[in-house]
Amino acid sequence: MYIVVLVTAKDAKEAHKIANGLLQDKLVACANIVAGVRSLFWWRAQVDSSKEALLILKTKKALFKKVVAKVKVLHSYEVPEIIALPIVAGSSDYLKWIKTLVSIIFVGMVLSAPSLAPAMSNMPEGTSEISLVGKAAYDVTLPTALGEQKSLSQAREGKKAVLFFWATWCPHCRDEITRMNKNLDAITAKGIKVVLVSIGETKEDVAAYLKRNAVVLDSFLDEDNALQGPYDLVGVPTLVFVDEKGVIREVRHDFPDDYEKFF
Repeated sequence: MYIVVLVTAKDAKEAHKIANGLLQDKLVACANIVAGVRSLFWWRAQVDSSKEALLILKTKKALFKKVVAKVKVLHSYEVPEIIALPIVAGSSDYLKWIKTLVSIIFVGMVLSAPSLAPAMSNMPEGTSEISLVGKAAYDVTLPTALGEQKSLSQAREGKKAVLFFWATWCPHCRDEITRMNKNLDAITAKGIKVVLVSIGETKEDVAAYLKRNAVVLDSFLDEDNALQGPYDLVGVPTLVFVDEKGVIREVRHDFPDDYEKFF
């Protein structure tokens, strides 16, 4: 699940540029830079030598392709070294820190701060949420905070549904859940299901939050961020509007008053 990615750069300045880009996009949790590395290698039919800087990056295996794409955009080399090694063991606290940090960002903060907009606009090709519209909603079986085990399609019950990807640490998520919880009867009366899916958090944390805030909805638990790829999640909150046939009709980061029109 967790990997160390090694990247060599022409100097420390370029290494810093690459590290900052990866960190801003939350593709890595940590970047170490080792300056003054002497590298020997074959290039253009001869052995060459160069003084470089080595980047040591910690992230999740699921994000490796996105890391590669981002590094290639920022790197000056024609063929940069980008290799991954598995982390076979590590401090549980440190690995949990990696898990909770990488890739999933607080979209509300980005949308309200123009200076942070590049974190969304510069995501690698293929992560655009627009590409989901018109496609079948990915289905998977997951545990819930109340101890059940079922699929997302079972939770939708063949009705229109809003898949709400969230996290307890996300203030905009909390605001939206509170508002949806208060209006749940009206939403349900219109034949629309609200399906909560927490991202990267434990059953204990999610269940405690729901109970403490009197949220009547259960929540799926995606502790390993398994849905991040299938739903192109770049941040929370993310709301995916799915019609009765299981087709995605819209992806948003808020729950608008005129939500019915998005089906």
